[in-house]
Amino acid sequence: MLNFMKNIRTVIFDLDGTIWNWNELLPQAKYTVEKLKEDGKDVYFITNNTVLSREGLARKLAKMGIKTSPDRIISSGYSAARYFRKKGVNSVYVIGEQGLVKELSIQDIKVNENAKHVLISVDRNFNIWKLKRAFELVEREASVYATGSYPYWQIGSNGTKIPAELPIIRALQAMKHVPVMNLGKPSEAMREAVLKTIKSFPEDTVIVGDDIYTDMVLANRCGFRSVLVLTGVTSEEEARKAKGEYKPSEIIRRLDELVSVF
Repeated sequence: MLNFMKNIRTVIFDLDGTIWNWNELLPQAKYTVEKLKEDGKDVYFITNNTVLSREGLARKLAKMGIKTSPDRIISSGYSAARYFRKKGVNSVYVIGEQGLVKELSIQDIKVNENAKHVLISVDRNFNIWKLKRAFELVEREASVYATGSYPYWQIGSNGTKIPAELPIIRALQAMKHVPVMNLGKPSEAMREAVLKTIKSFPEDTVIVGDDIYTDMVLANRCGFRSVLVLTGVTSEEEARKAKGEYKPSEIIRRLDELVSVF
């Protein structure tokens, strides 16, 4: 089934729902990553999670026993910062947390309450005053961007959910209709960030994730192989019905199926 893994050089793992449920490492994740590295594969991680910077995500993985470096993590915060730098934008108004702010600062992009660009992300301290300021900037014709478009994130195996980017986007759009450009998975900005980061040919690369609408779409747009693992948001029935860019190359139940061919 997964014999193509023998010829793969680079494996890119989604984080939430694939490697962890935020504070809980998923079964076989550590073993699978270690086994792939032993077999000489280059391992990267990709996420729309901006609560932590890439450096923070690397530290979190290390505490769970998975060692990596920040430059092997491609986050939507990094994708957004890279996009703004490329466009010559040096200040944005941010609804988000310190991990996102840090990624922007690394690219010399400042947070400014009078900016012409609004960036929406997960914000556990979101309030009416942040919404008010974003609305005021939109009234001045500010452009609006987001690091993703999830309705919620699941935290842990007990099913606890927290609001993600979409509720904040909808709150702003309820005040004034405004288009919002996604800079996270599976956007063109994220695609460019991925292709700039990895060091192998598309046919030698696979993305492993739990969501057909983000992970599989991004993989297919990059020309990569795609593997859906049934530990997150997409069910097996939904995955098998998927067509076009939503369709995974393969479906697995557990991550260690990736290394069963070695």
